[in-house]
Amino acid sequence: MLTPPEAAPSQRFRSGFTIFCGAVLLFGFGFLILTSLFFSPIHGVRSPERALSLLSGRTMEFRNALPTAPNWERAFYRFWDPVLGSEREVEDLVDWHRELARVAQDTTAAAAILILQAEQGRLEEVRSQTDRWVEYSPGNLPHLSRLIQVAYLQAGSPEEPEEQLALTRELLPSGWLRNRLEERIARKAGLPDPIAGARQEESERGLRLLWRYRALTLLDLFTLFLCATAAFLFFTRRRLLWKAGPASLPPRWDWGTGMTVVIRGLGLGILLGLAVAFMLELPDWADAVLTYLFWTLPLVILARRHLFLPQGLRLRQELGLLPPAGSWKKLLVLVGVACGADELGSWAIFLAGTFFRWPYHWAESFEENLIWAGPLTAGATVASLAFIAPFFEELIFRGFLYGTLRRECPGPRPPERRRSSSPWRTATASRASPRSCGVGGCWPGSTRGAGVSSARWRCTPSATSSSP
Repeated sequence: MLTPPEAAPSQRFRSGFTIFCGAVLLFGFGFLILTSLFFSPIHGVRSPERALSLLSGRTMEFRNALPTAPNWERAFYRFWDPVLGSEREVEDLVDWHRELARVAQDTTAAAAILILQAEQGRLEEVRSQTDRWVEYSPGNLPHLSRLIQVAYLQAGSPEEPEEQLALTRELLPSGWLRNRLEERIARKAGLPDPIAGARQEESERGLRLLWRYRALTLLDLFTLFLCATAAFLFFTRRRLLWKAGPASLPPRWDWGTGMTVVIRGLGLGILLGLAVAFMLELPDWADAVLTYLFWTLPLVILARRHLFLPQGLRLRQELGLLPPAGSWKKLLVLVGVACGADELGSWAIFLAGTFFRWPYHWAESFEENLIWAGPLTAGATVASLAFIAPFFEELIFRGFLYGTLRRECPGPRPPERRRSSSPWRTATASRASPRSCGVGGCWPGSTRGAGVSSARWRCTPSATSSSP
């Protein structure tokens, strides 16, 4: 039986420095776990009050514009996004404002809770809370509570409405919440509508949000259609898709060298990232672009020095970063299948989270640079989130870490090829043609595959026949 060649000989490293980098890596993982368990995601937003106020206003404006859509469209949205336009959406806003009021001691967030509840008709809860705040709360909460009582709970015309409107503008920032309070007070007092222009802007903005949501939904559906087509090609023409790139699996380096490089590279990346964060004041656009470069640069340098150069290999070729000629069609099909699986998986997780009411936090997906920053910072953020971060993440995990793990963990075998009718022809082909390493096996027909471990990896039947 033919066996693939052994991996390159293991290199020797100083264990003390590797242990130090491993300790740094464990510290980084522990810090991430502790912060996710004991700290609110609000702390990761620089202006949480402003951000949540904007999010609440746009959400309510979209809810007001949603009834203008046809019935069939709203029925589809209820299937596509069960939270959209439901009471759950407002409950999430109330919970997030309650958390902000507790964490940041923000009186505006506390008042926003009551305004949202009052707009949904939950007046008994509003009455009970405002009565307590009027008597026992410090700061501006008693004044805000009286304004909410006048706007939603008090019968008849309010006294001194002009002063109350002025106090509303003083205590609350501009936006949807303040507009609702001003509108209610002015309507009860019989005054001219003070927010007629603002209401028109809200209506137009809500319609623009509705059309934007329609465009994004159509884009999602079109993506699913393309990915379904790619999946059909994948399952009906699997013969063309076994090899879309030249990467060797498992890699040509050994287990010990690979894990040492990964531990050292990630540990040094953490130290370099922390040093840059505390010692340099980078502008927002540079910080968005260079963050992932600082974290991953040590690993790439060490991998090039210890994994590729000693064997005369090129990083882009060995990791399959540059597809060979004639494989772009296969690559596009595989990318389509992966995107479709990601889209369907994300939608399934969202539906499951909605059904089981798994917690979701707005601050985890809120990117301030995309909303308030200038064009340069916004463009750099988009490039970082859409291209730079995914590239380096896949380079680290699938290129180095998973590739090294494949040296010790056997994967699935490729499908068996049809045996040749002539044993002599099969054996001759086995000796004459070079082997290619794919997902869990080797077979004739390519120049790749020099780094497969003979201890755990076997060849397919067409490459394993013994000579006569």
